[in-house]
Amino acid sequence: MLEPLSEPIRKLLLELRLCSEIDLRRCRRLVRRLTCDLPAFDSVWLDALVQIGRLTPYQARILESPLPRRLQIGPCVAVNRIGGGLSGQTLLARSHGSYELCVTKIFPASQPLSEEAFERLQNLVQRVKGLAHPSLVGPFSCVRADDQIVLVSRYVAGPHLGELLVRRGRFAAKVTWEIGRQLVAGLEELAQRGVVHGDIRAANVRLTSAGTAVLVDTGVRPAVDAVLTIHSGLPSERYDGIAPELIGGHVPPNALSDAYAIGCLLWQLLAGRPPFPGGDALVKLAAHQTRTIDDVRKWAPDTPPALAEGIRRLTARQPGDRPARLTELLEEWSPPGRSGRKRLADFRRRFDAPARTPRIQHRLSTPTRWLVALAALFALSGTAITLTDRGARNVVLAWTAELSRSITSETTAHEVLTTRRPIKTDENPGAPAEEIDSEINRPLPEPDRYGVVHLDAQGFYRVSDISAVGDLTIVGDGNVPSQIVIDAKPLKLWAESVKLQNVQVAVRGGTAPLTSKLNALVLVQTQSLSIEGCVFDSGAKGAFAASDLSSKTSAPPTGPALVAWKLVDATEKRGATATIRNTLLLGDGPGLYLAHAVRQVEFENVFKLGTSPLVQLATGPAEKSSLLLRFSHTTCRASGALLRWIVPAEGGPPGRILIEADDCVFDVVPVCAALFEFASPRSRPDWLRSVQMTGEGSVATPMEMAAWISTIDGRISPVQSPAIELEGIVTVPIHFAGQLGPRPSDAEVNDPDVPRRTSAPPGIRPAKLPKRS
Repeated sequence: MLEPLSEPIRKLLLELRLCSEIDLRRCRRLVRRLTCDLPAFDSVWLDALVQIGRLTPYQARILESPLPRRLQIGPCVAVNRIGGGLSGQTLLARSHGSYELCVTKIFPASQPLSEEAFERLQNLVQRVKGLAHPSLVGPFSCVRADDQIVLVSRYVAGPHLGELLVRRGRFAAKVTWEIGRQLVAGLEELAQRGVVHGDIRAANVRLTSAGTAVLVDTGVRPAVDAVLTIHSGLPSERYDGIAPELIGGHVPPNALSDAYAIGCLLWQLLAGRPPFPGGDALVKLAAHQTRTIDDVRKWAPDTPPALAEGIRRLTARQPGDRPARLTELLEEWSPPGRSGRKRLADFRRRFDAPARTPRIQHRLSTPTRWLVALAALFALSGTAITLTDRGARNVVLAWTAELSRSITSETTAHEVLTTRRPIKTDENPGAPAEEIDSEINRPLPEPDRYGVVHLDAQGFYRVSDISAVGDLTIVGDGNVPSQIVIDAKPLKLWAESVKLQNVQVAVRGGTAPLTSKLNALVLVQTQSLSIEGCVFDSGAKGAFAASDLSSKTSAPPTGPALVAWKLVDATEKRGATATIRNTLLLGDGPGLYLAHAVRQVEFENVFKLGTSPLVQLATGPAEKSSLLLRFSHTTCRASGALLRWIVPAEGGPPGRILIEADDCVFDVVPVCAALFEFASPRSRPDWLRSVQMTGEGSVATPMEMAAWISTIDGRISPVQSPAIELEGIVTVPIHFAGQLGPRPSDAEVNDPDVPRRTSAPPGIRPAKLPKRS
C-alpha cells in the first residue's frame, strides 16, 4: 500500500495553495514508480510535485527542512531565491492567495535593523506610493514578520545588465544611449518626489523583453544604511559608482550622487568594465575620491560625442560640475521613445537564442561533398574565398585557401591599376578622367592602440590585411570622400568585433584583368559585425542589364561577394550578430555571404542593386536553433533572391530561418530568380518548411516565392511553396522614381496601391544613405 504524504506537510501545501488534492492524486502513479517497493517518504512526494510543475526545487528543499513554514514570508509565499548577502536575502515570491509574482527582501533577526532604519523604509513606501514610471520599481509594502523585516516590491522579469555584460561584453553605443535616456527620465521623476535611489549599478537595472530598462530597489540602500562607508560590509562591485562626496559619510546620498552613479554605469556599459576595476573596495573608494574618470572614448572610440560629453558631465568629481537637473541631458539626448524601446527589445532578444546542438552528419552526394570540402578549406586557411568554376560556378560562393593569391609583379599590378581612372560621382557622372597614380599608393593606416583605423584623408587607399585583438573599427570622415580600392585581392579583417563606419570599398575601372578571380570585396572573420554609412561597389554590371535576364532559365553569373563573413568561433554563443545600416550594396555578387549560420543579422535602410541574392547562406542553423534575419526599409532592385541557401543533397533540414521584413521593397528579377532560393544537386522541397517570413508593410513584384537552383548546371526551377510560412507581404507592380541605376533617389517607390499603416512609402530613405565617391 502506498504511504501517503505526511499530514503536516499536506496541510501546509494546501494552506499555502502550493497544490491541490487533485495534484496529490495525480502524483500517486509517479510516486509509485519512483519508490518501487521502498517506503514513500515525503521527499518522494515533493519530487513528484516538482516534476509535475506544482513546486519549484527551492520550495521542495524548504519543505524538507526542519522549518518548512519558512516558505511563508509575511503576506507572501516564497517561490525561488534571487540573491542575497550578509544583510539578508532576496526571494521571488507570490502574494498569499493569488499567483501574482513579487520580490521580497528579508532582513533577518540575526542582522537586525535599527528602529530608525525600519522607519525610513516605511517612510520610503509612502513616498513612492503611486509611482508608475516604467523605469522605476520601489517597495510597496514593509512589514515585520517573525522578528524579520520584509520589504515587498513589484517583480520585473528579465536579466540584469551585469549578467548581460558578462555574457556579451560591452554594449553598442545606441543601446547604451537608450538605456541612459530611460534611466535618466526615471531618476528625474524620482527627484521630483524627493527620493534618492542610492544604489545605481548594473545588477540593479533589469532589461525587459519589451525593451524597458528598469531600476529596482529604489531608495532601499539609503534607508538601510544612511551613511555608506567601507565598514558597511558590501562587496567591492557595490562601490563602482559611488560619488566622491559620499565617501566617509560627509553628505547623504542625493540627486547629484545618483547622477554620478548613472554616468559610471553608462561608462561601464560602453567600455565593458567599471571606471575603476578591481576587487579591493578600499582601492575603489580611493580612486573615486582622487582620480578623474577617463573620457569613455578612450575605451570605446565609437561613442557619439553627445553621449560621451553627457557621461563626462555626469561623472565630474565636483558635484557642482554635474547637471543640476537631469532634464538638461534629456534635452540634448532627446527623451526615450518607442523606437528606442524597439532597439532594446531587439538587443534583449539576442540573448534568448537556444544553445546549438551537434548536427548529425549524413553522407552527401559527390557535388555537395565537393562544396563542403571547399568550405572546409576556408576553415583551415582562416580567410579564403573563391568562386568555383566547376558545376556550380553560377550560384555558389565557396571558401578556399587561395585568398592571398596575387599577381607575380607588383609593378604590373600598379600599371594595370592606374591604366585608366575616370572619377565619377552620382552628382557628376560625366566628370573627366583624373590621374591618381600617387593617391592610389596611400596605404591603409595601422590601428591605433584602441583598435581604430581613421580614414581622414581625401582620395584612395590601397587594400591591406588588418587584424586586431579585441575590437577593430575603421572610420571614415563622412565629409571627406575617401575610398578603399580593390584590385587583385580583397580587404581582409580579423578581430573579435569589427565595425565599418563611413567607409567606401569599390573596384575601380580598368582592373578587370585583376578582379576576374576576386572572391569578395571584404572578407571579415569576427564574432560581431557592424556596418553603417558604407558603400560596397563591385560594378553592378548585371544589375544594369537585369532586363536581359528575365527570359533566361539559369541563375545569372555570380560575381564577388560584397561582404563575406566567417565566425572566429562558430560554437561561441555570445555575439554572432551583425547590423548593416544606411548602406549601399552594389554588385553582381551576394550582398552578405555567411559561412556560418549566425544568430541574427539586421538590415536597416539598405539598398541592394545586382542580380545575386541579398543574403547567401552556406551552412544552415543547428538543430533546434534559428537564424533571425531582420529587414527594415530595405530595397532590393533588379535583384536576386532575398535569401539563397546552399543545402546538402541528403538529410533533413536542421534549424529554422526566421525573417522579419518591415516596410521593405523586393524587386526580384523574374524567371531567373525567386524570393527564396535553395541550391543543391537535386530539388529539396522539404527544406521550405524551415523558412518562416513575416512582411508587415512590405511589397514585392509578382514572382516565384521559392526556386531550386541546380549546382550541377545552374538551372533554376520553381518550387511549390505552401510549406513556407509567409504572411504580411503583398505582391503588386512596383513603380520606381527613376531609371535603373545605383542612385538611391531613383530607387524610391511611388505609393503602391496597397493599404499602408503610414503615409510614407515602403523601401529606403535615400536622404540617410551615403553618396558614392
